[in-house]
Amino acid sequence: MSPTRVLVALFIVAAAAVPASAGNFTRYLSCSESVGDSVQYAVHFGIYDFHDFGPCNGIRIESYSNAGSPYSPILALFVPPGFHAEIDSLTGVTIRPDTVITRYSWFYDGFTLITTTPGACFWDTYLEPGDVPRYHDVMCVPCADPTPTHPTTWGALKATYR
Repeated sequence: MSPTRVLVALFIVAAAAVPASAGNFTRYLSCSESVGDSVQYAVHFGIYDFHDFGPCNGIRIESYSNAGSPYSPILALFVPPGFHAEIDSLTGVTIRPDTVITRYSWFYDGFTLITTTPGACFWDTYLEPGDVPRYHDVMCVPCADPTPTHPTTWGALKATYR
């Protein structure tokens, strides 16, 4: 075997063994608060650059403590048409396309994750067919506790600014 062929064969083997590495494919869009029995936050996000990292069989989202951010329960996940969600624990969900994405797609929005923790972070893993982790991303969401209000009258409020 010539030296060129050995080098090419070595490169192909090394490229196939690459572990999951950093990517950038989840994008926080907004956060809204809903008050019911307990405060919950609806985190709206998008996923983009599908297939930049190879065929996509899913995105795994797990609660993650980043620089002291709290772990956050994932209570629900809503996805747009063409996707479905698999919730397997309070801290982990998987978004799956109805069919494996094999060609480039720029951006999908309409994903909403429900949590109870403001300022949470999530570790996102891009999964190839066979659920092979290919890339990861960290999505931190700057949801904040609601600003407390103080009871007052309209007259008292006007007097504050005179």
